[in-house]
Amino acid sequence: MREKIFMFLFFFTILLSLFIYVNGQKVLKQKESKINKLQAELEACQKNQTTIN
Repeated sequence: MREKIFMFLFFFTILLSLFIYVNGQKVLKQKESKINKLQAELEACQKNQTTIN
């Protein structure tokens, strides 16, 4: 009985770790794309600023 509980906890820990890893990768990709978008926006605004001056 005790071995089954430890086995269940072991598998649950592995699944939880896998979920956290995959979710973290997805969040990282979303943040990187948002950073790139904002960086392009900033560069466009800076170009407009220099052409106005």
